[in-house]
Amino acid sequence: MKWIETPHLPQSKVSLTAVSSLADWVIQDLQEKGITVIPIPPCDDLAKPVCSHADLLLQHIQREQVAVYQSEVGELLKQYGASIIPPKIRLTAKYPGDILYDSCRVGGYLFGRFHQDSPGLEIGLQNCTKISVKQGYTKCSVAIVQQNAVITADVGLFRKFQQFGFDVLKIQSGWIELPGYDTGFIGGCCGKIAENLLYLTGKLCSHPDGETIRRFCEKHGVSIVEGSASQLYDIGGIIPLMETGNLSQSSYCNSRGNSTNGRYAPHQ
Repeated sequence: MKWIETPHLPQSKVSLTAVSSLADWVIQDLQEKGITVIPIPPCDDLAKPVCSHADLLLQHIQREQVAVYQSEVGELLKQYGASIIPPKIRLTAKYPGDILYDSCRVGGYLFGRFHQDSPGLEIGLQNCTKISVKQGYTKCSVAIVQQNAVITADVGLFRKFQQFGFDVLKIQSGWIELPGYDTGFIGGCCGKIAENLLYLTGKLCSHPDGETIRRFCEKHGVSIVEGSASQLYDIGGIIPLMETGNLSQSSYCNSRGNSTNGRYAPHQ
């Protein structure tokens, strides 16, 4: 196994990823595809509905460098050779105190809410240009398809990514489940599991822009792998960390036959 060079963009089959420990069906999906999962445990410093979201508690900087809020997760990652960047400030449940790790690194840029009321987002600012945006839940709001291609429902992010030359698909907000909130985000329900494969936590047909999303991904050489839930659920994203070997696309793209029937009650 080797560490992924560019965060969120593996060049081969993903072998290690970080996922909420409460998203049991996603962990099972990924393990059945031969991917080792680092489970992100609940954190009492965050609001209960998002207490184990990987995109709020961890950020892959580059190669083996990983910024991690929870020491127990850092110790697990050290077993794989990770160089851990510990937290400098404490997260809080109230926005913007919960967005320390939620900047979005893609295409040589780091997009995030870089304002006085959100200190610390600069943790991912190695070898990339800082771009300030209004949406503090930046990574949550963005599905990274390729280095120059992203998907978002946020109008401000849509315009900002276009400004910097990205091909951006603007989708409708909603139809992504996040118990405790009106809706979840597209970035929170997906993650790359290979160079040309994007895993979703549920069925794409549950979103009215599902086929548009599929066509956009295919335009950029990426196929969709659907999870076993009947709905899309924001679980805090799937963060790929290490990769290995050659891709066998057919083994990844065959969806499991069973379904969780839209179940997502990890916080009950």
